[in-house]
Amino acid sequence: YKRQLYDDDYPELLRSIKDPPVVLYHIGNLYDFSKCVAISGTRSPSADIANLTQTIAKELAQREYTIVSGLALGIDTHAHKGAMLAEKGKTIAVMANGLQKIIPKSNYDLAIQISKRGALLSEKNLFPTPQRHDFIRRNRIISGISSLHIFMESSGKGGTGHQFNLACEQGRVPLVYDGPMSTNSKTAAKSMIDRGGIPFKTVSEIFDKLSHNYVNPSLFCQGWVS
Repeated sequence: YKRQLYDDDYPELLRSIKDPPVVLYHIGNLYDFSKCVAISGTRSPSADIANLTQTIAKELAQREYTIVSGLALGIDTHAHKGAMLAEKGKTIAVMANGLQKIIPKSNYDLAIQISKRGALLSEKNLFPTPQRHDFIRRNRIISGISSLHIFMESSGKGGTGHQFNLACEQGRVPLVYDGPMSTNSKTAAKSMIDRGGIPFKTVSEIFDKLSHNYVNPSLFCQGWVS
C-alpha cells in the first residue's frame, strides 16, 4: 500500500514539514497516525535506560499513543518492544530501506509483529538497499509524523543529534531524559536541554506535557553541536 503526498489519507503532520516524502510506502494494519510520539536514542543503551524506554513506550501505548521509532538496535528496539507489551499497543517503524528487507536482520521477527499491530513505513519501494544517507533522511519522517519526540540516552554523536535538530526545525516538542546516566550521556542530554530540549526524569512528567496545553519551546532550539 502507498500514500502519495496529496492523498486524503497522507499523514497531515508529515505533509506540513518542508520536505515531506512524495510517496510513503506502508505495510501493516495501522492507518491512523494522529496520536504519534517518537522515541530515539543510542544503539548501546545502559540496561536501566533500556528498561525505562520499554516502560515509557508501554505506558504511552496503553493510553492509545502510537510509538514511532526507526527499528535500529538499542533504544529504537526497546521503544517498539515496549509498545507491543501493551495489550492493544501500536507502533510504527520508519525504515531507511525498501520494505522487502529488514535491517538489522535480528529485528526480523519484531518487524513482523509490528506489521500485525502497527505499520512499517518507508519512502523507498520494496527492494532498494539503503545507502548511508538514507538513514539520515528517514529521520525527518520519524519526527515528522509525531507531535512530541522523546530523546533517551545518547552519546552526543551520530543520528540522535541530527534527529534532535530535525524535531526542533519541525516544531516538535523535544523531551530529553535527564536522569542517572553515564558522564558522556549526561553531557549530551545537557547540550540538548541547553538548546531548548525539555528535561524529564519520570513517566508522569511526560504525561504532564501531553495533558496540558504546553507552549512549544522547540521554536527556540539551536543547532546540534557535538
